[in-house]
Amino acid sequence: MCYYPRKFVVLLIAGGSGGHVFPAIAFAQRLVDMSYPVYFLTDQRGARFIQEYSYLFEHVEVIPNVASAWRGMAYVKLFVAAIEMYLSLRKTRKFFQQYSVQAIFSFGGFMTVMPMIWARLWRTYGKKRVKFFALHQSDRVLGRANRFLSRWIPVVFTGYPDTLGFLKKVHPIVVGTPVRKTFFQIPPMKLPETTLGILILGGSQGASFWSSLILNALAQLSLQHRSRLHVFHQCPEQELSIVKKNYGELSIVCEVRPFFSSLPEVLAQVHVVFSRCGASTAAELACCGRSGFFVPYPHAKDHHQSHNAEFWVSQNAGWSCHQRMLKEEKITLFLQECLEDPKRLLYTGAHAMRLGRKDAAVAMINYWKGCV
Repeated sequence: MCYYPRKFVVLLIAGGSGGHVFPAIAFAQRLVDMSYPVYFLTDQRGARFIQEYSYLFEHVEVIPNVASAWRGMAYVKLFVAAIEMYLSLRKTRKFFQQYSVQAIFSFGGFMTVMPMIWARLWRTYGKKRVKFFALHQSDRVLGRANRFLSRWIPVVFTGYPDTLGFLKKVHPIVVGTPVRKTFFQIPPMKLPETTLGILILGGSQGASFWSSLILNALAQLSLQHRSRLHVFHQCPEQELSIVKKNYGELSIVCEVRPFFSSLPEVLAQVHVVFSRCGASTAAELACCGRSGFFVPYPHAKDHHQSHNAEFWVSQNAGWSCHQRMLKEEKITLFLQECLEDPKRLLYTGAHAMRLGRKDAAVAMINYWKGCV
């Protein structure tokens, strides 16, 4: 383990979705390994993801979630948004007055804009100057917050080699997406001999879509094929009892939960994952060599999930289908082929694993060290 002076305080900023927070957590793990003190700045939504990882951070600051107040654009919501923006501005300013930060890494999300702007002002006019700024873009399409900030932040790391939406003057640095350590400890996928493990991840939005689609598709399989399945299904809590009941009627071994607290333990038992295509999820599957059948969330901003999925399919590292085109028969046929020719899962998983970047966080740290 390498030790560095305590003066190198690092601030990580991430918006409220898991796709922003989990890469930040993975990055924090590498920083802590190198004995860097790490501060974390997020909003109320992001705070729920870090409870298990609070030991990584010497200080966690939670600021108001301005983005939620803007939804709907009604006059009352505009008023609430103005108040929350003021509170966010005030709390962010107080944070930079109180703490001395030498490097800032921002992982995207609307709430990152205000702190990054304040940090730039502090660098120009303040006494506690930040010496290094960087953005990280996990998705294949540059997020709106990162697109705005890239006008002033010269260092932009990307998770994909061909990220779209950059300004001409910006030259991205391809490193991959940081992935939490536990995903590196998952054993390699083995050829399913008798049982095929399936994981259905609902995603943060649209989980109900999976419950009906998957169950109807499984019902069309023969009893012999269904007896060879072990399904792990993440679904909304209000649907838990009915989904369990439907699996029981189909005589399928299953584990149905609203949330799998230890996803790596589940992934060690599965061969294929049905999921949305957030960048963080795809990167985690790649690092453990699991095949993904991606159905991009159709209402994602800038259709970034569709662009993510296109990349994995082009590299023979997964399958994808748009939600409006996905029929039960397509999933039934796909599962039949997997049961009858499971080698295709090994082939796709191996291609995914070759694309997984286990050194993404280290590459970002090394770049920073070379600049200071």
